[in-house]
Amino acid sequence: MVNKQLKLVNCKLEIVNDSIFTVKSIISENKKGNIIFEIKDNKVYPIIYDNKLEAIDIDDIKQFYELMYNEIYNSNNGIGSFNITSINSLLFKLGIENNFKSIANKKDDITLINLDNNKNINVKLSYSIKSQLGRPAIILNASKHTNFIYKITNISEDDVKRINSINTPSKLKDRIHELEKINANIEFVGLTSDAFEKNLKMIDYKLPDVLAEVLLNSYKNDEKFLKKLFSESSIYETNELSIKKLKDFLEAISFGIMPSKEWNGINNVNGGIIIVSNDKKIYVLDMIYFSDEVRKYLLENTKLDSPSSTRYNMLNIYKKNNEFYFTLNLQVRYIK
Repeated sequence: MVNKQLKLVNCKLEIVNDSIFTVKSIISENKKGNIIFEIKDNKVYPIIYDNKLEAIDIDDIKQFYELMYNEIYNSNNGIGSFNITSINSLLFKLGIENNFKSIANKKDDITLINLDNNKNINVKLSYSIKSQLGRPAIILNASKHTNFIYKITNISEDDVKRINSINTPSKLKDRIHELEKINANIEFVGLTSDAFEKNLKMIDYKLPDVLAEVLLNSYKNDEKFLKKLFSESSIYETNELSIKKLKDFLEAISFGIMPSKEWNGINNVNGGIIIVSNDKKIYVLDMIYFSDEVRKYLLENTKLDSPSSTRYNMLNIYKKNNEFYFTLNLQVRYIK
């Protein structure tokens, strides 16, 4: 609402265009219904759950934005939940509960009706929102659906007990090194979630195997940068192919894939990423005209994260049908 002209940026967040898209409406979906803000001239016309309210001056919106931004920026770097007191009066005026909840299991955070000035038509585009104010956002969240299963051979019961007893601060890395030391064989056998495995295979049939290798190597070599891990893949024939498949994967988990649901190959986020920067500016990584820049940004700014090894029972060797297995869990986060 503050900036009607979207500032489109490249992978380095440098503005490349600010005249293609003019915002006409903003739509936010939540469990009670849609919250819509129509922008005309210097006025914003709220439609809250189908109720049309009186217009608000853009200047008033700018003041609220400044207050809200400063409060978030000064609140422990955005870590944890907190009350944004400066915005409560606006929400009350609009008849919006200050604890309203968005619809779960959606990749898109907001929808814009934009005038595409190149084509002189209105287009409806959905976006994910990334804020630089708090902790780096998670793109793919750890869950029971993101467990990768590995089978171990050439290992004894005594080895299993000894390795499972390793409880150092770097226990995952140390357990893998111990498996290597005894020459145990580690083989990826699948994911706990059939839906997520099918989703990955829609991107590339080899992708589950590549991610399993990447996960294992990330703990073995203490490396989290996805670009580097994929570049060292022994499965894809060339580095160019590895990087292309990584971009495909990052685009899919950013804009389409939910691990718990079978994916149809179509991303429900079609506009790109809205970035709330730490300099108070709002930028857009645009998927319509600059999709290569979005993919480059994802490539250079993502890493594997380390979810709780206790919660997901990672690298705790277990026996099933007289064979030994362990799991590792996949979580992907922005670097900053």
